Amino acid sequence: MYLVHAGKTAISDKVNDYPPFVFPPGEPVEIKDDFIAQKVMEHRRLEGLVEVKLVGGKVGNPFDLAPALAKAKKALASGRREMVETYIKTQREGRIRQNLPPLPPSPVVQKIIEEDGVDLRAEGINLSGAGFAVAEKTQAMEKEIAELQVNFAALREQNQLLIEQNKLLKTKDK
Repeated sequence: MYLVHAGKTAISDKVNDYPPFVFPPGEPVEIKDDFIAQKVMEHRRLEGLVEVKLVGGKVGNPFDLAPALAKAKKALASGRREMVETYIKTQREGRIRQNLPPLPPSPVVQKIIEEDGVDLRAEGINLSGAGFAVAEKTQAMEKEIAELQVNFAALREQNQLLIEQNKLLKTKDK
């Protein structure tokens, strides 16, 4: 069985004692054991891994690649949507309903959220929980302190000049 995916980067999977299977984007990869191929497709279904049919011999371009890549693109889009929806549902039902702050998404889901422009706040998920809010306040305070230190140094310098001018005036008066 040959498998292909239409993502942007290679994906890999390891099943049992088999060596890892690596799937470069748009390139069919053969897995000789159909049962293992099915397991790999199950593991990577959300990443758009699909079967590609062999239409000729193993010479030239023996694959019916265009329909497989179209199917892979649809599967990938569906999988990306499902991963984000699962994350949102899990946070709403598992965390927010229990008055717990939502957990940040996994790196894969975070990347999808950023690429697709998903607005988590519109979905009722606020990732700027207490720790984030404290960090924001701390950063603002640190910025203000730095500005005050610059102003204080300028005032100190100005004060030193006034002291020197005052000394000069006193020595002229004598």
